[in-house]
Amino acid sequence: MSPLTRGSFIAGVSAALAPVPARGATRASVPLAVRNNRIYASFGVPAQSGAREPVVFAIDTGGGGLILGRRTADRLGLKTRPAGSNLPPSFVPIALDAVYVAETRIPVDVAVMTAADTDRYAAGAASAGFIPGAYLGHHVVTYDYLDGVLSLDGPPLKGAVALPVRLHPESGFPRVELTIDGETFGFLFDTGASFTMLSRAVVDRMRAKHPDWPYRDGAFGPANMMGGPETGGAMMRLRDVGWGAIALGDVDVVTRPPGTFEGYMSSRTAGPIVGALGGNVLRNVAARLDYPHSTLTVRYERRPRPDEFTVVPLIIEPHADGTFTISGGAAADGLRGKQLISVDGHPVAGLSLDDVQQLLRGPVGTMRSIETSGERTVDREIVATF
Repeated sequence: MSPLTRGSFIAGVSAALAPVPARGATRASVPLAVRNNRIYASFGVPAQSGAREPVVFAIDTGGGGLILGRRTADRLGLKTRPAGSNLPPSFVPIALDAVYVAETRIPVDVAVMTAADTDRYAAGAASAGFIPGAYLGHHVVTYDYLDGVLSLDGPPLKGAVALPVRLHPESGFPRVELTIDGETFGFLFDTGASFTMLSRAVVDRMRAKHPDWPYRDGAFGPANMMGGPETGGAMMRLRDVGWGAIALGDVDVVTRPPGTFEGYMSSRTAGPIVGALGGNVLRNVAARLDYPHSTLTVRYERRPRPDEFTVVPLIIEPHADGTFTISGGAAADGLRGKQLISVDGHPVAGLSLDDVQQLLRGPVGTMRSIETSGERTVDREIVATF
């Protein structure tokens, strides 16, 4: 079975699992956790017992359908449904018609569980569940990273500015625009990405014009979202980026191959895009997205994370069985392709990718003891990678 990833899910079944908006407008709010630049909230899931069981979901405005880890679905007693022709074999349809944000019912058109025997929705994920932001439907949804609240149909944000947004009528994906070096580009507003992504074609063009802008091969810290596919990627620090009336200043991005956004993903947004605005920027905002009226207001407070790239520069790839492989990176000499067993004696099997990255962080110049399969431990230095 191929590794279970957010990317393969979106590419395989986004059209088949088009979000169905919720009906009505009932104010509700729940705590919103921000972890490694991604957002999570606990929703009620109706179990076979009749009770609503709390399940933590990653909320992804660029996601294509609801996913539960198989063990969670089995624990709740959710029954399976016949598989559709568009569904990859790594997912199994389940009978789940709604989830609840507090007491507000959110209808679910189609839901799946992982075919792999795991309690997480994807390899290396930090939660049991995954839900698209668009499944929250015809509500006005506030993603408040700053105060840690997810709300439906809540009051306007104080001190927020209105920004252009366009919502695709089928996927519900929000498209926003950023200004980079005087040019305007379309981006997916992507709460499911821990880091902002940008087409390699745009990055290469910017690098040719601005060779002084910081640039590094690889993808480290929160830019390491996938593992293997990122070994050929790079990171760049863009200068003086604007988002409508908001001056974002410097924005760090990780590359994706040309066509990743310009092709399929642009067909799922209301206009062409070249990247996705991710959590390293969104962690600084409270964003109120009015799905019914296609409006967006944002309050921005820059909150940099000084330890974001203070890490052993390794690219880690998660697998559906809970293991991790070292795919590349500046510190991967002699370790590339090997299974990561432990960091400083802490076993990594079954952890989230976020947890593994945290084990690799620390003060610059200190060491981490890296154990790989069939090998003695080796020391690798923590550096400021970007």
